[in-house]
Amino acid sequence: MESRTHEHRLGALRRSNTARCALHLRDIGPASVSEVAQATGLSRPTVEAAFSDLAGRGLVATNETNGHRGAGRPARVSRFVGNAGYVAGVDVGFAGIRVILADLSGTVVARVEHRGEVPADGGMRIDAVRALIADALRVADAPAERLLFAHVGVTGLVRADGRIWISHGFPDWEGVDVGGELAKQIGCAVSLDNDVNLAALAEQRLGAAHLADDMLFVFIGGQISAGLVLDGRLRRGSHNAAGELGDASLRVPLDERGHLVWRSAPSARSVFEMADAGDAGAVAEVETFVAGLADTVVVLAQTIDPDLVVIGGPMSRAGDRLVTPLNERVAGLVSLPFAPTIVASRLGIDSIAFGALSRAFDLSSELVYGVHEVPMPALRRPDGGDALDSEGKDFEW
Repeated sequence: MESRTHEHRLGALRRSNTARCALHLRDIGPASVSEVAQATGLSRPTVEAAFSDLAGRGLVATNETNGHRGAGRPARVSRFVGNAGYVAGVDVGFAGIRVILADLSGTVVARVEHRGEVPADGGMRIDAVRALIADALRVADAPAERLLFAHVGVTGLVRADGRIWISHGFPDWEGVDVGGELAKQIGCAVSLDNDVNLAALAEQRLGAAHLADDMLFVFIGGQISAGLVLDGRLRRGSHNAAGELGDASLRVPLDERGHLVWRSAPSARSVFEMADAGDAGAVAEVETFVAGLADTVVVLAQTIDPDLVVIGGPMSRAGDRLVTPLNERVAGLVSLPFAPTIVASRLGIDSIAFGALSRAFDLSSELVYGVHEVPMPALRRPDGGDALDSEGKDFEW
């Protein structure tokens, strides 16, 4: 028993050391054995063994170069092979499907979407997700067999086993092993998660609340939901239901299905535009909505004391027209000597897909590096530009 425990510890140490070497090459750039040894504090033999292991798995390639390293015997410089594998973040919503595909170095190689209503049939909906993932792979010219993991954001309560417990949007997926069915079709591991939780995670890791330890995310679309990050970690609750705001906790006009109701015009966007133009009815409706939303934000914010409150979802496009009066209203309602800062989402309509992508990196970590949840890479476009921009996309809200 003691011998097996010792072997287990040695194996875990080797995997950890190998992962450290891989991450140095991934995040810092090409380097020699000596440079990685000096940077990590590992011995040369340990780094050499790690490079050999990583090369055997296709994650590291080594070249000889004199370059700036001086004359004489060429230095052997190793680099991380980002296109050795890919992960996908998927958002399956009422109004469309989005897929963001990235290689292991964090280069976002494809962003594709299907706008419009998704198939009403559950099986056809799975086929539509598979087809869009295949489209992303084609756009990136990436071999399908190199897709290692796909994480999917869906509306509804998702159990710890990855199956949907309750979904008013996709009831025919309740209790179904959607991830397993999709995995059979695309040939890699697939997992599911609540869409608003993923959006909250994306804003905390990549967006408006980047590196904020405590953050409240309020998603406003057809309905209102919340996500919560505390101590830098997404909090789901004991039944994975944290942030599922019931109608009783929302003081805004709702219909019998819990959807927001707008009376001055068919959409929130139109109501805000009418208010901007001075329409008295629209102005009153916006003020009523802001007041009701502020009541909910104050209760949540005073309960958890976040660094930041992020307004996300389609209505984040209202920007200062919503955030400025909401900040003012909340500041006037709080009973504490300070008020939370409220900002609009940076990631907008792509927040769910980016959150799913970040979890795909987390959940593929053991498969790729042999250790659990190594830090995800910084995301960038193939040209080195900002991978998080919305590319001028417009969308209805």
